[in-house]
Amino acid sequence: MAYPKEFQIAALEHVKKVGTIQAAIDFGVDPKTILRWNREHHIYKKQEMRKFTEEQKREILTYANEHSLTSAMREYNLDIYTILKWNEKLNIYKPTGHRAEATHKKKYEVPTNEKKQEVLDFVKKYGISKAVRAFNIPSSTIQTWNKKEQVYKARKHRTFTEAQKALIIEQAKKTSVSEAAKKYNLYNHQIHNWIKKTEKGDK
Repeated sequence: MAYPKEFQIAALEHVKKVGTIQAAIDFGVDPKTILRWNREHHIYKKQEMRKFTEEQKREILTYANEHSLTSAMREYNLDIYTILKWNEKLNIYKPTGHRAEATHKKKYEVPTNEKKQEVLDFVKKYGISKAVRAFNIPSSTIQTWNKKEQVYKARKHRTFTEAQKALIIEQAKKTSVSEAAKKYNLYNHQIHNWIKKTEKGDK
């Protein structure tokens, strides 16, 4: 779909503050779309691709293991996907709730209150699905913790009629997807999915 120019500019300005990956998440678009828009509007200077040696990757993963995943992301200005991709090979970072190997059996590592708070803060910023992947914890466990701590507001499942969807899509096309999402208390990707289905004629 074609996004309004003001929406594109806002997304590109956001890149300056949070980086391409996070801006793409916040605006509900593909990172490649962000890059394409910037080739057209030249809002920010493209940064050179940073290369990391295996020793540096190990250092960053060790830091994440000792402090937290979110701390490592902030300290080294990296996104979650990059760190987790490295960890698939090096297996240094152990997410909260990981079952640690004992000499004779697996023992569940009970998370501390600080670790629970870290997970819930992560959910508040990035969403529960990313937290499940990042910390290797079931969504039901995270939701149980949040019932007690009330760190983030859980969204109730809402159903929409075709007429309601059409109204929201119309609003998104008049203003922007993010504005429509804010107005109707929705996620950007929900509206994007409705628009895609409408364009394909899939009801």
